[in-house]
Amino acid sequence: MIRSLVPADRGQLVALFERMGPLSLRHRYCGAKQRLSDPELDLLTSPDGIGHVGLAAVSRGRLLGAGRYIRDDADAAEVAFDVGDSDQGRGIGTLLLERLVHIAQCAGVRRFRALVEADNSDMLAVFDNSGFAVRELLEGGQYEVEFEIADTDRFIAATTERERQATARSLRTFFAPSSVAVVGASRTPHTIGRAILDNLIRDGYQGPIYPVNPNVNELAGRRCYPSIASVGMPVDLAIIAVPAHLVRGVVEECAAACVRGIVVISSGFAEAGRAAMERDLRTLVREAGMRMVGPNCLGVLSTSPDVSINATFSPTFPLRGNVSLASQSGALGLTMLDFSRELHLGIADFVSLGNKADVSVNDLLSYWHGEPRTGVIALYLESFGNPRTFARLAPQVARDRPIVAVKSGRSTAGTRAACSHSASLACLDIGIDALFAQTGVIRTDTIEQLFDVVSLLSSQPVPAGPRV
Repeated sequence: MIRSLVPADRGQLVALFERMGPLSLRHRYCGAKQRLSDPELDLLTSPDGIGHVGLAAVSRGRLLGAGRYIRDDADAAEVAFDVGDSDQGRGIGTLLLERLVHIAQCAGVRRFRALVEADNSDMLAVFDNSGFAVRELLEGGQYEVEFEIADTDRFIAATTERERQATARSLRTFFAPSSVAVVGASRTPHTIGRAILDNLIRDGYQGPIYPVNPNVNELAGRRCYPSIASVGMPVDLAIIAVPAHLVRGVVEECAAACVRGIVVISSGFAEAGRAAMERDLRTLVREAGMRMVGPNCLGVLSTSPDVSINATFSPTFPLRGNVSLASQSGALGLTMLDFSRELHLGIADFVSLGNKADVSVNDLLSYWHGEPRTGVIALYLESFGNPRTFARLAPQVARDRPIVAVKSGRSTAGTRAACSHSASLACLDIGIDALFAQTGVIRTDTIEQLFDVVSLLSSQPVPAGPRV
């Protein structure tokens, strides 16, 4: 998470300084430095947001890096970054630079300047790869770096690609987790938690499975743990199937245990009129640096032979293939999985998005765009979270992999159905038609039509012209 530096970050900045080795400190301060003085800490933690902007890159409550600019001219500012040695090379400096550029542009700053030690190749690479036309003048063992920060095609393209790659990496935990915990697994047959646990085992998930239930010692021949914290081993993905009022506590445990991804099966959030509870959950997840599918969803699955994960409560595990499916509706998700089996249509990945509090269709497009197992993308949509992002992403994806979509709400009844599930208004149909036409998405009116088109495209290329 990127946010403004505040006075409460004083201790965190000292800790960050202490995680920087002698070479990093020389690169940052252009000479040896032993400590941050009190006046320096006062300055760093009190940016005014006008002439001085300071940002913090934070994950799980820990300050990973800081970036700032101080205006030294009417239209120019000097920029600098601090990143701990163990966190360098992860793109933190690049992300901070992009955010600082956006803020500076809005404030009327036209140019950034920096002094960079001649042997600080990593910082020079951050500037050179930014997408801006960087001017570098070597003088006295230091580069004087300067560049205009007006948007360029190269900067926009570089930023978009970095964002796509970061999103794709963050979603890998759902489709190729190294371990899975099922919170809410039960002895009771046919309950959701038990069905998910049984599916993981039956369909051959390749990693460790940890059932979690404080009232049970053993489930399906496996030790059952009272909490995520008690597992004592790294948990990559947690499937949460407990009553809504218990979900926040479980997510807090997951955050403390450094779980990377969670799938919240539980309902009872925005779709039930509890939008504030859902917003609180999303904030908690993002502050912890996790990703979340759901809430109010069916789950996720992947047929990859290296993983073979069925973290859904669907009785159907599809055949392996090259079609990746996403459904906002759990009920329609079940139907889509059943259809795929009946038609002998092979599936690569499946995601039931539910309320889309965090992971969205746009995120999935970013992931599937670079996923070689995915040849066709099929979507059932009830609403759009960010049509502008979709309009930017979809054409890039559709050049390589056809996207076929059913958008609910075409009729008045359909609009009411979409609103009842997702707690968000279905978009105007004429606008959706225009958006799909602009982005190269193939729209169908029904699930049956969707599968007809997907079945064709899964084994044949997209027609090059209209003569079909």
